[in-house]
Amino acid sequence: MLAEGKIDLLSDVSYTEERAKQILYSAEPMGSEGYHVFITPTNNEIKPDDFSTFNGKRLGVNKNSIQEKLFVEWAQKHDVHPEIVELTAKTPELLDMLAKDEIDMLVTLDTYGNSADVVPVCKIGYA
Repeated sequence: MLAEGKIDLLSDVSYTEERAKQILYSAEPMGSEGYHVFITPTNNEIKPDDFSTFNGKRLGVNKNSIQEKLFVEWAQKHDVHPEIVELTAKTPELLDMLAKDEIDMLVTLDTYGNSADVVPVCKIGYA
């Protein structure tokens, strides 16, 4: 809607070079968002103190998102090799997929750890 001129202002838009070609970002920072890997409270296989337990597990992340980029960089740094499942749904649907064991882990905003039945395993970055 911003790009189409239907709205004039939009907050909470992560910076990317591609977006900066189309929209004018504020010169002042508006804050930052942290991103975590979350699991269900019943998941006993994935351990926060042993990242090798991520290997081979299905990790859901929004396709072509800031979260995906940050996770890939984090995974390379920590020599972690999950099966990355690129998704295009809204966060409530992703949380539902996690609850139904359709994915083993989910990368999303740290704020969902306060409102959903999920457990943060590790922070993978912020933007």
